[in-house]
Formats: sequence, C-alpha cells, structure tokens
Amino acid sequence: MPSQWHWALTTLLWQGLVAMGSTWIPVQIPIEVHPYGSGRSDAP
Repeated sequence: MPSQWHWALTTLLWQGLVAMGSTWIPVQIPIEVHPYGSGRSDAP
C-alpha cells in the first residue's frame, strides 16, 4: 500500500510544516514590522 504510506508521510510533513510555520511566521513578521508591539510608548 504505497499510496497509504505516501499519504501518511505527506500528512506528517505538512503538519510539521504548519506547526513550524504557525510558530515561526507570526513571531518573525510582527517583530520586524512592530519591534515593540503595537504601542511604541511602552518601549524603554
């Protein structure tokens, strides 16, 4: 059953990519766009 193995591996790979993306992308982009969040007055 190569198709079942391929589907399982693809699902695992996509879940790993989504997990990494959900932790990487939202953290990286807001830091580059808003270094101190939305309120810069809170920054020292």
